[in-house]
Amino acid sequence: MKEIKVFESEEQQEKPKEKQSECPPVKKEEKQLQDFREDSGKNQELEDLRKASERNQQKRKQNNSLLEDEKLLKLESALENTIQQLADFEEKQSSQPGVSDGIMTDGVPDQEYSEFADEEEGWSFFGRKKKEKNAEGNTTGPGSHERENEGSGSSEVEYENDEDPDTDYEYSDIEDEELESEEFSGDAEGADDEDEDDLGDVYYLQSAAYRRRAKRTLTYEQREARRKARIAAFWDFADRKRKQIRWGVIGVLVLIAATVTSFVVKNWTYHSVKELVYSDKEDTLSVSYENINGKILKYGVDSAMLVDHGNTMLWTVSYDMNAPSVVLCGETFAVYDSKGTSIIICNELGQIGAVATDMPVVKVKISKQGTVAAILEDGQKTWIKCYKKDGSEIATLKTTFTNPGYPMDIALSADGSLMAVNYLYLDNGTPVSRVAFYNFGTVGQNQKDNLVAQTEYRDRILPEAEYLDGKNCVVFREDGFSVFTGSQIPMESVKVEVEQSIVSTFYDSEYIGLVLRNRNSEMDYLICVYNKRGREILRKETDFHYQSIDFNGNQILLSSRDEFCVYNLQGVEQYRDSLEIPARVFKGFGRNKFIYVSEDVFRIVQIS
Repeated sequence: MKEIKVFESEEQQEKPKEKQSECPPVKKEEKQLQDFREDSGKNQELEDLRKASERNQQKRKQNNSLLEDEKLLKLESALENTIQQLADFEEKQSSQPGVSDGIMTDGVPDQEYSEFADEEEGWSFFGRKKKEKNAEGNTTGPGSHERENEGSGSSEVEYENDEDPDTDYEYSDIEDEELESEEFSGDAEGADDEDEDDLGDVYYLQSAAYRRRAKRTLTYEQREARRKARIAAFWDFADRKRKQIRWGVIGVLVLIAATVTSFVVKNWTYHSVKELVYSDKEDTLSVSYENINGKILKYGVDSAMLVDHGNTMLWTVSYDMNAPSVVLCGETFAVYDSKGTSIIICNELGQIGAVATDMPVVKVKISKQGTVAAILEDGQKTWIKCYKKDGSEIATLKTTFTNPGYPMDIALSADGSLMAVNYLYLDNGTPVSRVAFYNFGTVGQNQKDNLVAQTEYRDRILPEAEYLDGKNCVVFREDGFSVFTGSQIPMESVKVEVEQSIVSTFYDSEYIGLVLRNRNSEMDYLICVYNKRGREILRKETDFHYQSIDFNGNQILLSSRDEFCVYNLQGVEQYRDSLEIPARVFKGFGRNKFIYVSEDVFRIVQIS
């Protein structure tokens, strides 16, 4: 029984193995059919992809054919132009001796610009050398080499600047390869847009190549014209540089000459005196002299006469005065009788007016228009009156010692619209000085007594005032001076103070001078000169004992009866000498010229 069971179990164990190994034929056919269907589906997909690829290739070829048609038209036009240029060049080449394959420049072929060189020597049609290199590395042309493509025996030629002249710069092969290598994806509209962009790029490359080729394919005349233009531009540039250098050198020389001249003039000295005018037929004892703008005014008790620099009389005027004095303002001047009542107004042409006062005259100032301001005294009262040149009164001011004070001096502006008065009065025994400005124009009409400004100085005396020009008035103090500036309402703009005592003052239209007592020095005097802004331009010690000092142009003249001395504004002593005959008058008469009057002799002298 046991053996039967064992046998049955073995058969049972073998039966399933037979089932597994024996695979019925029906099931195998079904599996093969299923596999075939799957392969057929894949083939259909491949076929669809192939057809889509063919359609894309066909579309691409259509686009390429359109592109090639347009490029062929451009190539035909470019080829015709090139052939015509070649024919023209050959005609010119045959007509010029010494010119063969290249352009001759000074007898030497210009290989750099030769456009139609021999191709057998390795030169391209447009003058660029090919770089060819064989498999062994040998070169067939200067600067050329050849390389083999991997997996093929064909060679590829490289060119300078990545340009192939044999293709006439069409870039057709390059663009074809690029277009074929691109993958067309998406719908037809996307492919059309991409083709249009590529077409535009090709047009741009063709136009750029054409421009470069046209630039290289210049004719002989064009290159000669360019060379001549470059030469002309070079010489024009050189000429401009020469002019700049020449003017620079001239400027430097002028600057050096001006510097040297200025130095020489500043330090120039004189050593002799020359007589320009001599007259011994004059009554010099009763006549005084003034310089009137390069002319000489001779005036006495009964007349005044104006003469030129040659002592020739220009005009004369008669009057009757006991103590004549003269005040000036440019070319206009007034001769008045001190302590008298007569004022004669004149200019270079003669008498232009006269004023008769009702009180004795103490001081007079005049403007360029002939307006006169005068200080008049009448016992305990003092009057200030302004007159026109016809004698009519403009304004009258009554003054007393207490209010507004005693008038020490007056000054009149050049146009006569402003008048400055230095007053002095006592305040509890302390002297107080006041500078008052009166405006006779529209600004002062609304002010009491036309008074527009005033400034006080306690414990100071202001002995003198003078208008330097139309708007600057200098007022001298015991300890310096002040400058008031303004054409309508003057205000103090400059204040200069000195420690030494003031010996003398002098001025002109540009400068203000002080002579100070020089302490603790061997020199007795210190000359200080300032401009109208208060800046000191000269400080010079001197031991010259003078009787008068004044400006003579840009010189300072110091004189006495027996000698005179001349300084310039840099402090250089230009001349100093004694006088053979004592002088009654020694005045400046322009640069280096002087009026020298002694007893019975009138001279005009010049230092040299």
